[in-house]
Amino acid sequence: MKRMPGRDMVPDFSDELVGRLADAEELAAARVALGRLRKAEREVFTLCVWAGLNYAEAAEALGVPEGTVRSRLSRARTRLRKLTAAEREPPSGGGQLVGDDRANAVRSKQERHS
Repeated sequence: MKRMPGRDMVPDFSDELVGRLADAEELAAARVALGRLRKAEREVFTLCVWAGLNYAEAAEALGVPEGTVRSRLSRARTRLRKLTAAEREPPSGGGQLVGDDRANAVRSKQERHS
């Protein structure tokens, strides 16, 4: 037995796979929810959260006051949380709690680092 080569351990990939499936499910729900936002909310969300613009930059890009950007972004986040949660609910009517992690995911870089 000593002369036989040792067996390499194969890593268990099941946890990673489950995580990837959950991420894909959440991303799909977010895409559907994003499509249900009003155009103005979707534009502000995309500029501030995905493109990383600050409020002033987004306001300049859209030609609106900075306060308008802030209020639209706030409404967009609130609606996205609700729509994403509704999209992920099982058909049986059971719900799933929306955690702080999902709420932080819709924060802009500027707000996460303040």
